Amino acid sequence: MTRTTRRSVDKDRPKAEEMPPPPPPAAKPSTATLPEQSEAPITVHKRIRAPLLDKVFERSLKASLSGITPEAWNKCFPTPTARRPEQMKEVRKKFCEIYELNVRKNFQDIVSSRKLLASLDNLDILISEAHSRKDQYLKENPQAPLPMDPPPKPTPVDKEKEAEKQKPEEKPIEASLAEEKDTKKSDVEAKERSGPPLPIPIHELKAEDLYMSHLYPILQLQSSRLESLKQAQQASIDILIKRRKEQQAEIKELIATLEKRLRVVDEAAEGVKEILEMDGDEEMTEV
Repeated sequence: MTRTTRRSVDKDRPKAEEMPPPPPPAAKPSTATLPEQSEAPITVHKRIRAPLLDKVFERSLKASLSGITPEAWNKCFPTPTARRPEQMKEVRKKFCEIYELNVRKNFQDIVSSRKLLASLDNLDILISEAHSRKDQYLKENPQAPLPMDPPPKPTPVDKEKEAEKQKPEEKPIEASLAEEKDTKKSDVEAKERSGPPLPIPIHELKAEDLYMSHLYPILQLQSSRLESLKQAQQASIDILIKRRKEQQAEIKELIATLEKRLRVVDEAAEGVKEILEMDGDEEMTEV
């Protein structure tokens, strides 16, 4: 081993002081899981669908709980209810509470796992923005009203212009008569050239024409069918009435024949009675 002197130590000391200190050891990355970042709050113009979802859930839960009535509970557990009615009431109450808590928890888990509220809020935002863009576009580019929209009310200036347009130009009587003759001649010539007139298109027919061309024949056919059915029913009724009269006549004849035979029997009985009486009188006289 070499022995270091004081001078060598003093020489080495400034070198050690000039050297920079060693860097600190790098920290090991922590294996702990970082907490999940919560979803950023979404600004919605007007929440519509998320409250509706909550309302639907509340109504469904209420309807489900309304089915657990005391009568249904007693039918499910008749023996315990008959023996311990108060305890079974408490059991039913706790069952409803636990059922409601579990349903609410499951619903909240589904909503949070699938991010339903955020999706519904985004949908509300998209729809509201689309409506605003549509309104802005209609303001910048006004469009003509649709045929079904009511027409705008005319202003006094428009009324005056229409009245001026509707005023016919005054023409002399001779010129008007000549024009009428010319139009008639041109119409006759056009008819002769074109031949038979073309049928009127359906969209130009009036309501009365449509009624006469489509509905009237159907009604006539139905009325004729009803009339034939009525006549057939009347004929069957007449046949039944005739049969009834014939049966009544037969019954009267049978009654008359029976009465005649009964009269004959009565007369025979009276004759036998008279004979017996005469025999009795003769025996009495002989005695």
